[in-house]
Amino acid sequence: PRADAQSSGPTFRYLGEKAGLSSNSVTCIMEDRKGFVWIGTRNGLNRFDGYTFTRFLHSPSDAGSISAASISAMVIDKARRLWVATSDSGVNLYDRNSGRFSRIRTTSPVGQALSDDRIRCMMEDSKGTIWIGTYNGLNALDPATRRIRQYLPNPADSTSLRNESISSIDEDGNGIIWIGTRTGLSCFDRRTGSFSTPVIRGLSKAMQTEEYITTLCFDRNGTLWYGTGNGVVHATSGGSGALRTYPITSSRALGDLEENEISAMYEDDRGTLWVGSYSGALNRYDPESDTFVQYLHDPANPLSLSGNHVTSIHASREGIVWVGTGEDGLNLLVEKPRLFTAYPLKRREDGRPSGSADTKAKISAFAVDHRGVTWVGTIGKGLATFDRARGI
Repeated sequence: PRADAQSSGPTFRYLGEKAGLSSNSVTCIMEDRKGFVWIGTRNGLNRFDGYTFTRFLHSPSDAGSISAASISAMVIDKARRLWVATSDSGVNLYDRNSGRFSRIRTTSPVGQALSDDRIRCMMEDSKGTIWIGTYNGLNALDPATRRIRQYLPNPADSTSLRNESISSIDEDGNGIIWIGTRTGLSCFDRRTGSFSTPVIRGLSKAMQTEEYITTLCFDRNGTLWYGTGNGVVHATSGGSGALRTYPITSSRALGDLEENEISAMYEDDRGTLWVGSYSGALNRYDPESDTFVQYLHDPANPLSLSGNHVTSIHASREGIVWVGTGEDGLNLLVEKPRLFTAYPLKRREDGRPSGSADTKAKISAFAVDHRGVTWVGTIGKGLATFDRARGI
């Protein structure tokens, strides 16, 4: 299967330094429960409220500032705490009350120290453990106690981590932690505390132990998707099924995969898989044709993607796909325009609809609760609720 370029379709809204972003070099994107979008860049952390950016910058003289300028990864844990990793100065925990950061580094106390301050990736598993991948080892952080267990390769132990350089981490449906490294995939079983190399049908043993895995994720069907350093996406059902391969075409030269490292992979709430690469832009998997549809930067079209080096992808709860680029700022993918749908107000008695619909009710306020139900305040008609999922 291949990637097909999309000449027409969605448009993109661009946000960059002129809009207040601290740097056009975007590295990671995350949305919190309050709807704020957090954007990591090579020059600071940003919080976007839908209108303006708030910057969090490193200050050498301020121990409560973020520990470095270059942000590499973020996690919002089950307790809604924001953890921010940096490229060379460890991990930061953000205190929402004070707006300050506390730091975890290699110099932290014994039992709470990282194996390396150069963080490449982070992931929270189903048990609440935060896994931190670095250039020198894997770290398992208990966010409640800040206790850290380090995992490093040991040539004398076949059940140890296969390579110290960790590029990506995800968890499968059985609770197994999958780790992408510079020399292939590795799996960690928490029950035994040991690592193993998965056997993937259709991939030679040499490829399994030499291929540079840049990013990976399990989709909702249990299929493992992973990207490589040479611009290829692999998919295998259940992590060990038959292999499917998808070359992502570079924008630099047709068929050139030498400088087309797969750099981002994300499945949104609708089950759509998005892939970004170093020079192959943004790609959306189309299951009907079993191909990737490619969205490229078009210099003649200001509404196209701002650049072809895609570094990060995230979809908001509202379904907006955010796309970060290496040098060209932030993009919001705008789907086809949606027409307005009117929902008349109906009076309810004992939980049952009654009376005619009121199409002229005056609305004064809205609020959405944690279940996604919209509460509507009216003038003279009381309080109403609307469940968009059920249409009532």
